[in-house]
Amino acid sequence: MEVLSISFNQDHGCFACGTTTGFRVYNCDPFKETFCRGFNNGGIGIVEMLFRCNILAIVGGGPAPKYPPTKVMIWDDHQVKCIGELSFRSQVRLKLGWAPETQTQQLTQQRNHLLPQQHSKLLRKPLMQQWGRACQHCVM
Repeated sequence: MEVLSISFNQDHGCFACGTTTGFRVYNCDPFKETFCRGFNNGGIGIVEMLFRCNILAIVGGGPAPKYPPTKVMIWDDHQVKCIGELSFRSQVRLKLGWAPETQTQQLTQQRNHLLPQQHSKLLRKPLMQQWGRACQHCVM
């Protein structure tokens, strides 16, 4: 297993690691692994937490990506499945960032890379509104 990325949540109380075999989430104080998801068929290159809840944004990565590196998958860990996806024309490389003040700026910067059918949908509804209801078990 090789670590491909590390990112902290919004309050820096947790961090997530994308690996060649899945992803892992850790609590900072006290330091302990909170959970991990292993995939037999691929790696996760970018993983971002939404505060301390069960919703994560993940992008495939490594030598055998679980998902295409052009898609951001919205993962619900309570359901242990993807509940949404965003497709781009080029590889996702930016820090995803869930903070509301950065969403509009990032979507504006990346809107030219969105596929045409997704462009208008995403700009009408911010990410937090679309998937906020799915995060019913958040601890903030």
